[in-house]
Amino acid sequence: CQVVVQCLVGHQAVVQYSVGCQVVVQYLVGCQVVVQCLVGHQAVVQYSVGCQVVVQYLVGCQVVVQC
Repeated sequence: CQVVVQCLVGHQAVVQYSVGCQVVVQYLVGCQVVVQCLVGHQAVVQYSVGCQVVVQYLVGCQVVVQC
């Protein structure tokens, strides 16, 4: 599993932790979480409350946080 954090100037994103294929991303307002998967893979966003997002996904997927 891979987490890619991409932010515009003046924005920040914080990856709280990454255990196995579960990633918790806490980020500022104005950020967007994009899940990109290779062919044959799936990704599931468990929940999104405020600016905290929990994404549980399979191998071959990456989470991109765009601010």
